[in-house]
Amino acid sequence: MKDWHFSVILTILYLAIFHIWYALTDAMGSQDAYRWVVTTAVIWTVAMASAMIYFWQRGYFASRADTGIHGAVILDILLEGVLPIHHDHFGFYLCAIAFAMVLGGYRRYALRRRQEDVPLGAPVADLGGYVD
Repeated sequence: MKDWHFSVILTILYLAIFHIWYALTDAMGSQDAYRWVVTTAVIWTVAMASAMIYFWQRGYFASRADTGIHGAVILDILLEGVLPIHHDHFGFYLCAIAFAMVLGGYRRYALRRRQEDVPLGAPVADLGGYVD
């Protein structure tokens, strides 16, 4: 699990921020809600980007692509927050599922390659022809 803790935290907080926005949109007028959505998006982005730097310095990420995919999730929140999009539905679960599939799938692949000490992008034959 230690190889996944930041990814799991990022996923939970990704879903949480959208639920906060949904509640804000439901409880306030659209202009007031938009200001709070932008504010929380910027705060969330700064906090998660800081956490990402912290984990990057400690060698958490398996590759540059792994780092980039995590960064894309953080960037998505910033863009979703500052662009005038209505957050009055639960369609963000589809985005979360897509991010989890891409991030989880690639991270699993990259961590396996790192454990087997095979360079990323090397032909499958370098693994003895067996890929689990």
